[in-house]
Amino acid sequence: MNVFVVSTPFQALSAVEARVAWGLDDDECHLIVVAPEERASAVRALAPHLGTWSKQLWLARKFDVAARRRDRTGARHLAGVARRMWSERSTATALTALLRAARPRRLFIGHWADAFHQHCLAVCSTSEAVLLDDGMATVEVARLRAEGRPPRRQHRAWREFRSLAFGLRRPDDVALTIFTCLPIQRAGPRDRLRHHQFSTITAPSTSGNDAVFVGQPCVDFGWMTADSYWSCVRRFFAAHARARPLYLPHPREVALTPGDIACERSLVPVEVRVANGELRPCAVGGLTSTALVSLRLLLPHADVVALRTELDGPAATVGVKGRFAAAWDIAAAAGVTIDSV
Repeated sequence: MNVFVVSTPFQALSAVEARVAWGLDDDECHLIVVAPEERASAVRALAPHLGTWSKQLWLARKFDVAARRRDRTGARHLAGVARRMWSERSTATALTALLRAARPRRLFIGHWADAFHQHCLAVCSTSEAVLLDDGMATVEVARLRAEGRPPRRQHRAWREFRSLAFGLRRPDDVALTIFTCLPIQRAGPRDRLRHHQFSTITAPSTSGNDAVFVGQPCVDFGWMTADSYWSCVRRFFAAHARARPLYLPHPREVALTPGDIACERSLVPVEVRVANGELRPCAVGGLTSTALVSLRLLLPHADVVALRTELDGPAATVGVKGRFAAAWDIAAAAGVTIDSV
């Protein structure tokens, strides 16, 4: 038996790709989705592309992060924290029972920094563990493991689950196969890299007339000022003035889009929308979105551009700037055109 644990649509697409790459049959694969309801809905939207699995399990993380942020003091806050930890511990208990019953030959996880995925590695005795593609976050995991530094964990949640995995292995000690579409060249000394090119997604052979900008929550997270960010977006659209402009916001992006920019929200990843024919890009732009690399693979005839710009927001720390610089280097290695702004 092979168990796949995912939390996002991109990880789910990577799970489908991994199942083909390892030559696994439907009846020997379990899919477990552990996510808040909104994100789980985005994974459900991919149903036509997920194919059939011997078993699909959906474990919802039922707590309101926004409500906790609004009230960080008093009894209401403490009650919210208690409900959250009870919910997460009950979900971890369910995962423990499922994995011990399935006794998988291979475990595929999608999110190294998530406590649930870490917990699965700890309680599962499989000899082969695979890290599914999680976009640019995978680059950071590979870099840290290559440098001999364990990637970060959500420590409070890990302590809460630790009694369920008492005496078992630490996730940091597990050798990983890193399965990615990104041109990563270095990983940990015991790790193995395995690359893919989204062979399960078939894109149109000819380009259309859409100029698509794949958004990121740079304004929401304070990495860029609104003026700087939207200036980059307008620069891309001006360079492709003959195409139909379309801005695709990131799921975490809540900042208002200027009225002069056409915006279209969707739960379905842009790669799938391109394969469906909903989008026919002749040009794709963005900053450091993973979609730039995946669409470079899927759309060999399109103009795929990453805009390299200064991060001028109040939260643009040295670490954030370093991650952006590494992401631009990865995009360039993948054949994405880098346009310095």
